[in-house]
Amino acid sequence: MEIKELPDFRNEQKVMHKDNNLELLEYVVAVANKFHPSFDGFDIYPSNDPMTFNNRYIENTLDLRGRYDRKRSMGGFEDCGWEEYEKNYSDRGVLDTSFLDKYLDKQLQNTIMSYGLDVSKFWYLLLYVNDYVKDTCVNAHEEGDTPLLDEVNEMNEKLSEATEVIFKKDGKETFSTDRQATVDILKIAMLHFINDYNNIIENPDENVSERLKEIGLDDVIRNSYSWSLHESVTIDISYRQYKFAEMMLYFLKDKKGITPPNVREKVYKEKNFFVSMLLYVVGLYSEDEETAKNKWYEPYYNDKTNRNLSLLVARYKNREFPHSVPQIYT
Repeated sequence: MEIKELPDFRNEQKVMHKDNNLELLEYVVAVANKFHPSFDGFDIYPSNDPMTFNNRYIENTLDLRGRYDRKRSMGGFEDCGWEEYEKNYSDRGVLDTSFLDKYLDKQLQNTIMSYGLDVSKFWYLLLYVNDYVKDTCVNAHEEGDTPLLDEVNEMNEKLSEATEVIFKKDGKETFSTDRQATVDILKIAMLHFINDYNNIIENPDENVSERLKEIGLDDVIRNSYSWSLHESVTIDISYRQYKFAEMMLYFLKDKKGITPPNVREKVYKEKNFFVSMLLYVVGLYSEDEETAKNKWYEPYYNDKTNRNLSLLVARYKNREFPHSVPQIYT
């Protein structure tokens, strides 16, 4: 079975979203629009993920310098030199395609075809879902409750009404004062900060970074302009399994497996079993003793797969998880 090669669409966004049905990325578009549509603060648009995925696939054969040069040729990173790119973007990794041989397993191919699916389109969907889950769950930034500047504005509002100020360290009070003159100085300092910042942002020029640096805000604002980010986090593998299954089961929800004619090998037409096979193919399974003992992730050896994946999906379906900010699929 041969996988059709994905062409390089570069920045042709209009082509990517024409009728939401790009030939080889048709399945990717359908899932990306459901789970990660684009949002400009006012309206929701077709997802940019198919374009991002296409770029990552094409760049998979390039080294870091080649990826940088390609992005520059497409009009990206115009203000980012090579040294800065090498320092800040070298850890983003490449698209994982290492499981192609497992994907081409005859039994799995027969199962894919039993659902009437195109094996090339489904290959790119599998790559995308695995890449998206990894990006949002492995070494991602956990989103804080409140963007930094919103919190600062709220603090300024409360400070303007305050008659006492208390400082704490590790939950223990280290300083407090209700002296009006001291409280007023803090109010004036905060107002000065906000006025200076607003003046810079509302009247931008080529020296914005330097002007922010002069008041000590360049790094703070650069790192927290859109999000209040905590340290990078890696979310438990069981949730990554659930997220992968959720996206795949959504794609399969209106499809039914039917054994193709003249196929003698076993075909896994049950959807949970099918998705469990895919979890095994991409290597998204635990190595802990309990899981290794049950081997529920290996459909070739265990008929409890359907029940176990159902339990996994049910366990996490209505559970709240940390909201993470992806580094690649932004």
